[in-house]
Amino acid sequence: MRPYLLIASLLASLTATNPAHADFFDGVQAYQNGDYVSAAKAWRPLVKQGKPVAAFNMGILYYRGLGVPLDRVRGRDLWLSAAEQGYIPAYYELALTKMDGYLGRPDFEDARTLLQEAANAGYPPAQYFLANLLRQGLGGDKDEFTAMQLYQAAAKAGNPNAAFTLGEFARLGMQETPSPADAFLWYEAAAMKGQVRAQYRLGWCYQQGFGTEPDPVQAYVWYTTAAAHGHYRADEDRDALAATLTPEQLETANTELMAMGIPFPQSAGEPATDELAPGDAISTVTPPDSASPANGQNLEPASTQPVQ
Repeated sequence: MRPYLLIASLLASLTATNPAHADFFDGVQAYQNGDYVSAAKAWRPLVKQGKPVAAFNMGILYYRGLGVPLDRVRGRDLWLSAAEQGYIPAYYELALTKMDGYLGRPDFEDARTLLQEAANAGYPPAQYFLANLLRQGLGGDKDEFTAMQLYQAAAKAGNPNAAFTLGEFARLGMQETPSPADAFLWYEAAAMKGQVRAQYRLGWCYQQGFGTEPDPVQAYVWYTTAAAHGHYRADEDRDALAATLTPEQLETANTELMAMGIPFPQSAGEPATDELAPGDAISTVTPPDSASPANGQNLEPASTQPVQ
């Protein structure tokens, strides 16, 4: 499964005076409303007109079987068509199909070539995944120096997975001596963009005073945020912390969580009963939270939601 919504600008050929512009965004609106059949109906004619962004989006529908029969080969071919017209996100998606194993054995060498094309164009998700391959020596020689440059570039461009990875490097001293202050700043940047592991680590930093002043209220807030978004141990650590907080501290934390739209337990140990607020389903924004970025298995596809 490819989880999160990729937002990009419409190509210049879809101008405001072109009826195709309205049709395209009708499809985007339908997709966001879960009406995939209508999204396909809006985008299919644009594919026939040679619009690469529409081909890219139709590729998503076919690759995931949304509103159309599941057909990963057809989805890949639509991305290939978009890539041949120079649409950079399509190179990225094609690279992911080389790694996910759905269309044959993983081919990291081809994936690396495709990611390089997108990374050279400054596409942050491609920079992040290419850095993973380079650091692990998958699909070619290991190159940790270039990998670090790519992580830095992707993180500075706002990629939360790259920021989290840099936070881990700084915490563990994997590139140099440990730097708690740098780790905290990278975790914070990633957590603010919804990276679940970073949200957990930010809570841990506040609890331990790692790179920042200890703040049990903020630790509770970020543990709860990570737990609400599916982190496997955040709820346990949150509940243990809650037992040490005063009623006033819990009230302060829960007021902040309410403002953030994050569900919170009514008391320590009780599960949250509120649903996530719209737009807070972080598992649809980041790769699965269980694998380490340094693990060769952490090469899961990342985007496949339509361009807007």
